[in-house]
Amino acid sequence: MKQLIRDVPERFPQAEQRAEMQMLEYLDQYYEIEKVLAVGKNIREYSPYVSYPVNTWIKKDEEIFKTLMRINGYKKPTKLEYWRQVVDFVDPRLIDHAHKYSQLRMYPKGEIVKFGTEYWQCMIPHGFEKGDIHMPGVKAWREAEIIPWEPNMKWEKDQVCSFNEQFYQFLGEPETEEPIEDPEPQPEEPEPIEPLPDDDPEISLQNEEEEGGGEVNEDEQEPIPDLPADEIVLTPEEDDRWGLIGEYSEELEYDYSEGVFDYVVAEGTVFYPVLNPNPDELVDGVNITRDDPRNANIVAHLSRIALYHLHSIISATNIPETRRWAYEDSIQWLYNASKFKINPQLPRKRERDSCAPKVDWALETFQRSYDPNENPWLI
Repeated sequence: MKQLIRDVPERFPQAEQRAEMQMLEYLDQYYEIEKVLAVGKNIREYSPYVSYPVNTWIKKDEEIFKTLMRINGYKKPTKLEYWRQVVDFVDPRLIDHAHKYSQLRMYPKGEIVKFGTEYWQCMIPHGFEKGDIHMPGVKAWREAEIIPWEPNMKWEKDQVCSFNEQFYQFLGEPETEEPIEDPEPQPEEPEPIEPLPDDDPEISLQNEEEEGGGEVNEDEQEPIPDLPADEIVLTPEEDDRWGLIGEYSEELEYDYSEGVFDYVVAEGTVFYPVLNPNPDELVDGVNITRDDPRNANIVAHLSRIALYHLHSIISATNIPETRRWAYEDSIQWLYNASKFKINPQLPRKRERDSCAPKVDWALETFQRSYDPNENPWLI
């Protein structure tokens, strides 16, 4: 296919547009062909920034899947107000022409959309094409209270402080290990002391001198202990009780459980999640399944016509015969469907008055009156 388009990817949409216009020429009068084509156009490539509801079709790895449950997408922390609920008086014409909110659109400032039963006004331009999606009224992150760090201040667990243009989370006091109690030592029996003879004059004289308590030198006195020094003040950078809060990253998964404060830094402040801000992993058979909602006849014939036009754009005089035959068969199918010679399995357009399916003028006259004399087109 790369050799066919010669590294010019713009030729694909050109061929598809020509095939679509040719199909509308044949089927637009009596069939809801616009709605049938819209089914395929609304199937977008999977984006982790979009939250998908149940029974939505997405495209992933060149295959079409249907969601079996709600698929959550990224929700970035921000302190900007992208949407404001309409509670004051606004122009009623804006309310009457308000479209339903869609994550696949771009929204200019001032546009009003309907989200559920409420109306919201866009305050900051954003949308799908910019990769900046914010749903009205959905705030998955909450801004944390930041206290400037001061020494000798009592802190509670999970409090946030600012120090040297950075933010820290107090992790709590370290757990102290209880000392292991040593068993009480058993009293030792005193060793027997041999009695000294009382009649020894030298020993008696020595004992008298010791009991007399002679003068003690100042050098031999015990030193007086110094007073305890002031406690060292540790900053959050040095204290192990504090943890540095990192920047928000889409590569990480954040815990939003109750009572857990998984802080991140974004837009110069600190946030913690209160709703699920992480994208769900797509698992076939669990939350998605293979399913194609497009009309099989339209897919087959639109592909044949588009390939024929792709060859004609590149080289109109060198179209393969197989492509030419397939193109002629598809054109014949469109002609037969427009003349009601076949049943193309497409929804029919309805009359405004009777709500009956639209048919050709000749067929309509013949079906309503079976008297040949009342049919002016008969000779």
